Amino acid sequence: MSLDLFSSILESLSDPQQKHAMMVHLPIAISLIGVLGLLVLACTAGRSSVLRWCCVGIYLLGTGTAYLASEAGEHAEHTLDTTTMTQPALEDLEKHEEMGEHVYRYFLGTAVLTALVGIDSDKRFLRPTLLILALLASLATAVRVGEIGHYGGKLVYDYGVGVPATPNNFKDAAPTSHDHSDD
Repeated sequence: MSLDLFSSILESLSDPQQKHAMMVHLPIAISLIGVLGLLVLACTAGRSSVLRWCCVGIYLLGTGTAYLASEAGEHAEHTLDTTTMTQPALEDLEKHEEMGEHVYRYFLGTAVLTALVGIDSDKRFLRPTLLILALLASLATAVRVGEIGHYGGKLVYDYGVGVPATPNNFKDAAPTSHDHSDD
């Protein structure tokens, strides 16, 4: 890794918009990996404790990354000039924010349900029931993360929210520190 790349990454992390954009990819990936992990756990009928705890760990990691992405989003939102945004953009921003600030609970709930699959009980229906609930929770988490990403994508790609105007995306824009057309 070159020093220029490392410096560029650090510069990106100091920009609230870019930091949020970088961080949201972790919970997205984790939500999909978690579904796959729980499907594999279901193939063992929930009996593999190693796999179960790996899934719990995945969802706890998702809880943390979703919370951090939400916090980064809050900081990014405070840097926006919402007075220049259209009403549809403001509505989508509100939806994105409302869903994003609570999605960590989906990850946490899935982690708890997955951990409960390991309960040793005389009731033969308990483990399969908890496993089905954990699978449903994992799917709900992935769908919710997808919804949040949809609104975030609309904000960036449809409305240009948080994207600085540069000669790379607007003809009459002034160069910024992120414009590398001289390179």
